[in-house]
Amino acid sequence: MANVTDHAELADAIGQDAALTDPAGNLFIAMFTTCPEGLNLLGTLRLRLADPPDPAHAVRSVALAVGELRKPPWDAAEAAVILGFGPEHVADPVIDLTRRTLTAMGMPLFDVLRVHDGRCWSWDCPDIDHGRTGPGMPVDPLSDAAIQLAIEISQQRSGS
Repeated sequence: MANVTDHAELADAIGQDAALTDPAGNLFIAMFTTCPEGLNLLGTLRLRLADPPDPAHAVRSVALAVGELRKPPWDAAEAAVILGFGPEHVADPVIDLTRRTLTAMGMPLFDVLRVHDGRCWSWDCPDIDHGRTGPGMPVDPLSDAAIQLAIEISQQRSGS
């Protein structure tokens, strides 16, 4: 578990944990606990996105992730960030299913994000094309900017 107290440390911890050398076609669920010093990143779970989309694959992937989240150390998580990398038709159905599933489990979500072709969309942050209706915010996912964005939102929402 990485104890992180600032954005740079958290971006580094998530990037190392998720091995984001090429994030395309993946969905990451970053799991956190909180402490007085900041956020503790428990780790990230990775789901592969099927292209073309396959609803049965999505359900199996999310079910496996939920099964893992019920085991230590994941069961200690207090909040999550969902971060999907891929085109809308591939990533959004799995992102939506993951979001609905974690919400039904009572897991607070700091944010839900999708990154594709150098743009980022947020389900929850009005500053980043809420609901994926606009052109998205420019990011460079390979430089961890998308992760940095998730971290900044997380820090703001957690009051850290």
